[in-house]
Amino acid sequence: MAYTDKFFEFPVRVYDGRELMAKMKKEESIIDAGGEIPIEDSSWVQGLCAILPEDIVGYSESFSIEKNVDAIMKDGVGNLTHIDLRHDRSEVCMWDVKKFKARLNKFMEEKSNDSIKQ
Repeated sequence: MAYTDKFFEFPVRVYDGRELMAKMKKEESIIDAGGEIPIEDSSWVQGLCAILPEDIVGYSESFSIEKNVDAIMKDGVGNLTHIDLRHDRSEVCMWDVKKFKARLNKFMEEKSNDSIKQ
């Protein structure tokens, strides 16, 4: 078994750090001036996150800026999963909770079957 086989992988959003810092500075000045911060998403590309499944301490449904509360109330499903990890870390997976659970369970089952075969 390769060392990397023990990691559970899932898609995440990878943001441009320079753009985020510029937006944060802009938001600070808007707040200081007593204004309201406009809701807007930042540029991102799909990336990959790999974690040890044993580090997962919890997960919850979340949704991206593209979905509003009305859509969530209608559909009843967020399109992202917020994953809480050991050592006060967290990640946001681009799968909804149902898909995240299915993929994690499948990964753990395969991992368990591999250890039985050895």
